[in-house]
Amino acid sequence: MKIPISWLSEFIELKGSPEEIAEIFTMGGVEVENIETPYKNLGELIAVKILEVYEPEDLKDLVLCKVTDGKEIFTVLTTAKDQVKPNLMVGLAKPESFTFGFEKVETKSIKNYKSYGMFLSPYEAGIGEEREKLLILPENSPLGESIYKILGISEVVLDLAITPNRGDLLSIFGVARELNLLTSWELKLPNLDESLRLGEEFLGKIEILDTDGCFRYAGRFIGKVKIKESPFYIQKRLWLCGLRPINNIVDITNYVLLELGQPLHAFDWDKIEDKTIIIRSSYPKEKLFMLDGIERELTEEDLVIADTKKTMALAGIMGGENSGISEKTENIFLESAWFNPKRIRRSSQKHKLITESSYRFERNIDPEGVIWGLLRASELILKWADPEIFSEIIDIYPKPFVSSGISLLNQKVVKYLGFQIDSLEAERILNKVGEVQKSDYGFHVIPFSYRQDLKIPEDLIEEIARIYGYEKIPSTFPKSILYCKSPSQKLEFEKNLKNILKSFGFSEVITYSFIDPKSLEKLNLRKDDKRLKFIEL
Repeated sequence: MKIPISWLSEFIELKGSPEEIAEIFTMGGVEVENIETPYKNLGELIAVKILEVYEPEDLKDLVLCKVTDGKEIFTVLTTAKDQVKPNLMVGLAKPESFTFGFEKVETKSIKNYKSYGMFLSPYEAGIGEEREKLLILPENSPLGESIYKILGISEVVLDLAITPNRGDLLSIFGVARELNLLTSWELKLPNLDESLRLGEEFLGKIEILDTDGCFRYAGRFIGKVKIKESPFYIQKRLWLCGLRPINNIVDITNYVLLELGQPLHAFDWDKIEDKTIIIRSSYPKEKLFMLDGIERELTEEDLVIADTKKTMALAGIMGGENSGISEKTENIFLESAWFNPKRIRRSSQKHKLITESSYRFERNIDPEGVIWGLLRASELILKWADPEIFSEIIDIYPKPFVSSGISLLNQKVVKYLGFQIDSLEAERILNKVGEVQKSDYGFHVIPFSYRQDLKIPEDLIEEIARIYGYEKIPSTFPKSILYCKSPSQKLEFEKNLKNILKSFGFSEVITYSFIDPKSLEKLNLRKDDKRLKFIEL
């Protein structure tokens, strides 16, 4: 899970460097695999100076610039003929590097002219929205230096290795919440306007036919949206987390998935037959052409989202091409759900299809985060897609989630930790992971809905240890009671008898076990097989 520090800081007051934060996570049991600087991964994006500008007669709409990076002089072709001039300092991507838009830069030849790189716009450099303007650098910029170092731009990303039981850490806010747990740094809760819940009457119909596969299903109609590019900050954050921007609606669903950990899916409302959404098991040999361009044959074990005539999505994994968002989309249905983790995992493994959504569903998302994610996406769509109509939220929740309580005895905490932790300190720690009732003998804890990994007393003891600080736990020697029993008379007799026989020159032989001849019949061997010639006693 990639966590941009700049995004993380929106949810928690950071009081340490990226290296210090990584150390806190590591000591708290969350492995930090790497501290990345994504801009460096783009390759050589450097400052160059334009020496001369030529306008060859045989090139249309292109000019040839002679430039230097301080070490050598080479040529670059560009369409920005009205912006280039001698002595101008600009940003350049050298061959084999990449732009922010995932474009690989290569040496190109047009007629007899060669271009050894590409001049960058602020957007291509990943630092601004402008696409048509060149990235102009200060006149005193050191030649050949990284443009990001010159402009003082840095983005640090923590790459966390999340264990399968900690699905609550598969989001920026989840990681912020974990950091608050380990440090008590101030957590900044997302503030969503309650009016986002309101809207016009929903004119469609939703049915859950497979209640074993779908525990909760919510959604709303959003009309007259404008499909366009996402704002630059959303595109940049998706890029920092390894996702490719597509359009504002799809990007917003991915953005909320990364931010809050709630997978979402948007359907083209006008492609839904009879305006009816059905959550059911797939029919035998039913086929679905999916958004990755592959048609897959489904089985009855697969959970699907369908209308009255066709299958529209493999639930919790990927949508179908027949209901996807396109440039022509005007009306959408925004889905937010809680699917059975086991069903999603089986389908994902069977079809060899692992997505950001399936990765989270199969690791237990927060059941109470379904509406939260839907509201956050609604807020962003309202801001960046200019919709004219919002329906009310439809929330079908047949069997609400109930977290099982865990009883924890004080003596068990002492036994496992090896020392007596202050009761008030233990209570303070447990209050961070659930609702706590204290007694003379210990605690009764009901974990929060997002901490479904806490199931037994030992899980709570582990939480106490890592939040208290493993480094603070004193070293002690284990204590145990050793019991000594007299040897068995039978074993003593066998031992003495063997020693007597060995003293007379006998050797002990361990033979194969005796078997019933009828057992060999089960091998279905030929009658002349040598293995049937056994010794009878």
